[in-house]
Amino acid sequence: MLVKRFVFGVGIRGLGGAVGFLSNLYIARTLDIESAGHFFSFISLVWLAVPFVLMGGEQSIIRQLSVIDIKQNSKESLDVVYSCILVAMLMLALLSFIVFVINGSFDLDSMIPWELPLNYILFVIGLASVYRLMVEMLRGIGSYYFNSVMTAIYFSLSVILICTFGVIVDKQTFHFIVYLLPFIFTVGILACVTDLWLKGAWKDTSHSTHRKMRIKSDLFKESLSLWITSISTALITFSGSVLLVFVAPAQEVSIFHVSIKIASLILMILSVMNAIYVVKYNRLIADGKIKEAIHLARKVGAICLFVAGPMLIISTAFSDVILSYFGPEYTRGVDCLRVILLGAFISVVSSSSGLILIAMKKGAVSSLILLLTFLLLLGLSLGLKQYGALGFSIAYTVAIAFRESALLFYIQRQTGYLIYPWVSKNDLRMSN
Repeated sequence: MLVKRFVFGVGIRGLGGAVGFLSNLYIARTLDIESAGHFFSFISLVWLAVPFVLMGGEQSIIRQLSVIDIKQNSKESLDVVYSCILVAMLMLALLSFIVFVINGSFDLDSMIPWELPLNYILFVIGLASVYRLMVEMLRGIGSYYFNSVMTAIYFSLSVILICTFGVIVDKQTFHFIVYLLPFIFTVGILACVTDLWLKGAWKDTSHSTHRKMRIKSDLFKESLSLWITSISTALITFSGSVLLVFVAPAQEVSIFHVSIKIASLILMILSVMNAIYVVKYNRLIADGKIKEAIHLARKVGAICLFVAGPMLIISTAFSDVILSYFGPEYTRGVDCLRVILLGAFISVVSSSSGLILIAMKKGAVSSLILLLTFLLLLGLSLGLKQYGALGFSIAYTVAIAFRESALLFYIQRQTGYLIYPWVSKNDLRMSN
């Protein structure tokens, strides 16, 4: 069963990466470069806001539900789900209140580059938050395969279908796609709720339908402890495209976003290897086998470098050709792509350093490093904003280099071992 899940996980991640890449390519080819930039920055804003709304609930719901037999304790399972949704709705209400108060003093409507009503933006963020929570709920209740499909494929494939529909009805515009996003999220939420119902979540709860929704204190405390990590990761991943649209033309956003996605496709090998070995890392370190865990991380790094290295070299050498597939306007982003590919190389070399630190139960240190990384990214991005996509790519790569160096340095200080790509002669003999 475990081997079957690993094989499925690797396959679905690979397919999901390909579909995600194709969705960005399709948007770039369907919309003009300015409209594509507006879409990339808007959807980045949505995914950036989701962790703020969920307050770490997307992580704690997995652990809380994973220890409950949903068929035997359906009421307890629903309490967990309702509690996370209630926290999200309260946070969304607070966020909406703050936004509207600020809007009354600074007229945010005139500053928004997407020409969308503020209430609609908040509505989409709310739906996206519930959708993300429901998808993570699937993992908690044991719907591994359905969760993998929803996580890796559903949203990107839906965007492709919407773009295709836009082409059919001759509505290839940014606003046409954005106004159909609630439909994507609603269908996704209903699919997750249906799976929850099929698992028996509402079995024998008819007598308690009038119970009040409440926030579980233990879940709320656990969520808060995970909140900073979720926010910091989202800020590093999505803030570039969001910030860039306010300080540079939308065309620069398209170039920067596409360059990030190209690098992410190459980094998929590292993501897959980490997914395969995360349990092994935790088990080795829990057993006090630090040296073996570091040795495994070195082998993983070597394998990733062996696979991704040639891809990085080819992508760097033929950056103009790769970007031309997105459209002739994108080819001026060659330098931007090459700088970001350098950041991808640094990530590959550092291997599974982040997982090792988490396995060592140093989550607070990991959160601090992520937070410092974002602050560095923000400072450099604002300092280099006059260079547009190239300036943001430099800021991104420097921030990645800082994050990976800090992780490696801390692990080396704590364990005495440094992680770097390496396969020993004994490993080669054993494989032969």
